[in-house]
Amino acid sequence: MINLYQLKVSNTPLDNHYQLIDKIGGGGFSEVWLAEDLRSQVKVALKVYSSVQDMDSEGIKMFVLDGLIAVNRT
Repeated sequence: MINLYQLKVSNTPLDNHYQLIDKIGGGGFSEVWLAEDLRSQVKVALKVYSSVQDMDSEGIKMFVLDGLIAVNRT
């Protein structure tokens, strides 16, 4: 799993695309970060999911539903 704090401290962009600024939230299977899109210089909120391998079947269902909501396909 990616250590987001290490990326922030080392000033390393996530996926060579997003510069992490600050953690602004989180939950059972994700973290939300304020970041800057290095291509457009726009500040965005990134929701980064933890490993699905660590989830039970109910967690996986919630993970899928959350993804569908994010792309407005529910």
